Amino acid sequence: MPDGERAGFPWEQPAGAAPPPPVGQAAPVPPQWTPPTAPVQAQWPAPDWTPPPPPPRRSRRRRIALLALVAGLVAAGLTAGGLVLFGSSSPALTFQGKHIDHPERVLAATETKVRATVHDRHGALDNNTRCYFARPKQPAAGANKNDVDTALRCGPVLFVDGDTGRTFLSYTLSAANSGGSVTLTAADNPSSDEPAAVPTTVDLVRPDRKAAPRTNTLSVPQPPPAAKNALLADDLGKVASPKQLDTAFMVSLNTGVKLIAVGIVPRYGQGDDARSAPPGEELIAFQTVDEPGEQAEQPSNGSLTLSDANGSRPVPLAPASDQWDIVAEPAGATPRLVLKDGGYTQTITLPSGNLGASNLAVLTRSNRLESTQRNGDVGVSFSDANGSASTTFHATLYGAKLDFWFLGNIKQHASKPGDALLFVHMNYTDPQAPGGPYGFDPGFLTLKMPNGVIVHARNLAPDPNKVADVFEVPATFTSGTVVVTGSFVQDGVTATVTAPASFPVSFAAG
Repeated sequence: MPDGERAGFPWEQPAGAAPPPPVGQAAPVPPQWTPPTAPVQAQWPAPDWTPPPPPPRRSRRRRIALLALVAGLVAAGLTAGGLVLFGSSSPALTFQGKHIDHPERVLAATETKVRATVHDRHGALDNNTRCYFARPKQPAAGANKNDVDTALRCGPVLFVDGDTGRTFLSYTLSAANSGGSVTLTAADNPSSDEPAAVPTTVDLVRPDRKAAPRTNTLSVPQPPPAAKNALLADDLGKVASPKQLDTAFMVSLNTGVKLIAVGIVPRYGQGDDARSAPPGEELIAFQTVDEPGEQAEQPSNGSLTLSDANGSRPVPLAPASDQWDIVAEPAGATPRLVLKDGGYTQTITLPSGNLGASNLAVLTRSNRLESTQRNGDVGVSFSDANGSASTTFHATLYGAKLDFWFLGNIKQHASKPGDALLFVHMNYTDPQAPGGPYGFDPGFLTLKMPNGVIVHARNLAPDPNKVADVFEVPATFTSGTVVVTGSFVQDGVTATVTAPASFPVSFAAG
């Protein structure tokens, strides 16, 4: 019997009494023997007593029938006279001092709720998962020692990101009195979504005496797969952050985007909301930040899309700095972030972070401003039909800048995405022409590249009376020499540089 208890057979005899008769057989009466008036050790049966002959042999069929009858009575727990063959093996369970009506029913009903909860939350359970009443090991003063507390404990169960040492859900009980007993009902949902350890101050008990497992054998379940081709913003949960990037960004006229981190991750989210990669796909997680455009005071939002085999979709705006944009893609796919602005389409490929060939490369450079001042004298002669004159210009190069658009007139820009406009802030004073300073006519300016190529200046100023000298150069330009030289004719006057001057210009790479 469980826990070492003995069944209360009706033919059990007190210690020291004669042995019971065999089942189905009358007790033999020893001839010529009278029980002693006082117990005498080792005096039964009497020394001069001869055992009776064995009973007649019954047929095998009769014995089988008798055993079947006894087995049926044992299974029913009754004798032919309706007496209980087995004493109750169920533990005494009460609630606030009252007998619990059908305690096994509330356990079975709650176990159905547990299975539904575990299924809905993609959790784990096993054949040992059951519900139990919790009986305090030290009852409160005046309480019935058989009272159970106000919640069922059900487990073991585990959910995504769970703790293997905390595997029991708690379901609060409500009671309805019915005469001298009470009917209990458990809440539909556990009092907490997170399983807990069973308090050491209670014993877990059931009417059928099934014991709670001593150790947990469940493993923490993995997140279920995300929807195919999903695109969303979420946190990464228990996943290491992908690698950080420094150079993967694209800037346009009114807005810009920088890809600061990207990588393939096995999952995202936490707990019930966590998801893994869909079958046949992988999850690419990335983070972006807005960059200001060339002429914008503030970055603009909402112009970034993701392009892949499913078309073009807006990239979700992650609401917090610790959240990531996540896309599910077929393994090995190379989706692209796309920025359309200023008449140009720029891209960054995921997860490599490679920039598109048509990106405006110069706008991604960190070193685009040169502020070193240089001075030089330039000899110039002027001639027309009436004669000639000479003078010396005192020239100053205040600095230079690399851009794609001429921001004073955005219709003017480099002719190719891979080129840049080199603006030179350069002017002069003329001792024979008070006022100024004046800008050099582009006919006086050339740029000598390190490879010997000569680039001529052009004036992009929208006002014909102004000068804005620029040179178109590769976006990767780092050094060259601006030379004041040459000649040109304007309004019938020929101006010729008789003493050229050179002004080095350089930018750090990147």
